Amino acid sequence: MKYRLAKMFDNDNQLNQRWFVYYFFMHPETGKMQRFRIFISAKLLTKVARRRKGEEIITAINTKLKRGWNPFTSEQLKLTTVSEALDHVMKIKSATICKRSIWTYNSVIRHLYTY
Repeated sequence: MKYRLAKMFDNDNQLNQRWFVYYFFMHPETGKMQRFRIFISAKLLTKVARRRKGEEIITAINTKLKRGWNPFTSEQLKLTTVSEALDHVMKIKSATICKRSIWTYNSVIRHLYTY
């Protein structure tokens, strides 16, 4: 078995604790089961709302797992440098902010580069 289906951890129905959905998938290199957690937002203030969100997440994860989804191959993060990340942020932000804000962002980034 390469995976275990997702379940919800509700911390004994306590709203002041973190709730999350967890599932296990076998790590391809070590052969051990690794746990993955998806946290449910604490902004959902009722047990019913958190349970509903948890069930949505469980359904989505279980469907993916049954179709052969592998979290190790599909969610590999690409490592980038700080300068590449800042350039990417500037491309995104430039489309939605005013000229003065663009100037401010560029100024802060220049100071960060010189540091």
